[in-house]
Amino acid sequence: MRHILPQSLRGSLKARLATWLVVTLIILYIAQGLVVGFMMRHVTEGYVVRRLALDSELLMTGVDVDAKGKIAFNNDRMPLVYRQPFSGHYYALWSEGQVLASRSLGGRALEFQRKTGVIESIEYINGPLNQHLLAYIRVYDFYGRVFIVAVAQDLSHLQSEILDLYVYYIFISIAALVSLIVIQTFIVTRGLRPLDQVRHQLRELEHGEREHLTEEVPTEITPLVREINHLVDALALRLRRLRNATGNLAHALKTPLAVISRSLESTDVAAKVRAELLPQVKTISDFIERELKRARLASTYSHKRGFVLDEELPPLIQSLKAVYHEKRLDFDVHVTGVYNCPLDREDMLELLGNLLDNAAKWAARRVRLGISAETELKITVEDDGAGVAAEQIEGLTKRGARADESTAGHGLGLAIVHDIVEHYYGRMHMGSSKRLGGFAVTVYIPLRRIVRK
Repeated sequence: MRHILPQSLRGSLKARLATWLVVTLIILYIAQGLVVGFMMRHVTEGYVVRRLALDSELLMTGVDVDAKGKIAFNNDRMPLVYRQPFSGHYYALWSEGQVLASRSLGGRALEFQRKTGVIESIEYINGPLNQHLLAYIRVYDFYGRVFIVAVAQDLSHLQSEILDLYVYYIFISIAALVSLIVIQTFIVTRGLRPLDQVRHQLRELEHGEREHLTEEVPTEITPLVREINHLVDALALRLRRLRNATGNLAHALKTPLAVISRSLESTDVAAKVRAELLPQVKTISDFIERELKRARLASTYSHKRGFVLDEELPPLIQSLKAVYHEKRLDFDVHVTGVYNCPLDREDMLELLGNLLDNAAKWAARRVRLGISAETELKITVEDDGAGVAAEQIEGLTKRGARADESTAGHGLGLAIVHDIVEHYYGRMHMGSSKRLGGFAVTVYIPLRRIVRK
């Protein structure tokens, strides 16, 4: 079936069902039309044959044979149609070389195939004026002699009526077929509604609005729903294990690095060795921090709800105001067209937290946050600080730039932001703020669905 359907229909279950339904109904109606046509012809011709058989019996009741063996017959005993020239109703009788024919033949003969040993037969023959006749032929044993009687009727008029009836039947069948297709399409659409319900629940699952799909679905898709729920549970468990493992790894590595750092800072270590190793220890520490946070991005799925801006942003900004309380910063927040970001909540907290923390650290008085969504999520964070030189910005945009080679204050945090953006197949732009004159970072993340106000 996959190779028969056109490419445009192979991806749609509804289109497949509708297409094969239409094809099946068309084939069924064509077969039914052929059967009905055959049956109408069979019934009609059967009726004609029975009437011709009665006329044949009636003909034989009017036959008489005199003493000399000559056949006598009164034509008035037969219906009027057998006396009207070329009426389409004819008879002929043969017996021992003698022939009696109806007046309607106009002196012409009925030509048919005489079958030896057959008492009764039906044939299609040509009559006067090239008429298409159905002939009933019967052999009688009468007065001790054999009579062959042929009674025929023109089928042209009946065939014309059958054709008209067949045309009416076709129109009625087409109307019924269209009605059935419409009804069955409606039934298929209603029958596939549980799949739309599952799709809607998957969207809610992606947005963090539910933890599992409901299993109150038709029996045919219950195994699929159960497998999805099993996969959801497995991913959630794997995510928890991954985050626990990264936390354990962080504690396991940071403590030895701290011991090494304190040892290098003691007076027993030569100044030259200290100068060479301390920067390397700091680089390793920053690199571990960065890679641990990147490892947390190994799975984007979370049972938690999405990042609700109205609920999550105020506490985050209050925390930053508390950290930088001496600056008395003003945070201008502008959100347009988006309410709930369908991204992992932890990722959004880390992304916005690093961007706002970086801006707050270098701002003089103002930090501006802009969030909007159309075909993609756009996040812009600006400050009124001193900004970053153009040559340093170019270094910050390079993937894999080491923290010790980044501009102070715009290093590890922006590298983590870059990893998060890259994980969501987004892009990141850094430069000068036209509004505030300081540093500006703009993040673009493509989204399939955004819950709008």
